[in-house]
Amino acid sequence: MYEEDYFMKLIQEFFQALDKAIHGKKSLDNPSDQENCLSDLYGSYFQADSAFFYGYDVMTILGFLRERCEEQDLPMMIEMISELFYQDALLKTDDALKNNLLEKALFFLSYLDEQSDTYSVERKNKIALIKRMLGKE
Repeated sequence: MYEEDYFMKLIQEFFQALDKAIHGKKSLDNPSDQENCLSDLYGSYFQADSAFFYGYDVMTILGFLRERCEEQDLPMMIEMISELFYQDALLKTDDALKNNLLEKALFFLSYLDEQSDTYSVERKNKIALIKRMLGKE
């Protein structure tokens, strides 16, 4: 019970920090501040710097996440990292890195979609959006 409450609070804090990184006053004034804030979130919530997540493939990242959380918490961790990949990609000007992050976001959202017992219109819409962004639809 306490572990579940803790994890739900962690998720809530993560999405608040993500929102602040994207929409905060400081971030709006300087796009590089947004990138720095997002980069900090990788370390703060996933205990590895952004270079790790940029450089490794999705299966390595999935294994990394599995090692760091209980199986019942994995879907929420995947939701968090997929949203971070997506938001980070939106800020990137380098097409290769942007596409890399979008591909990773797409993989993890699709993984969630396949594994989840809950149908999510929001997730389906984001998957379709990312596919369009990548020219896959």
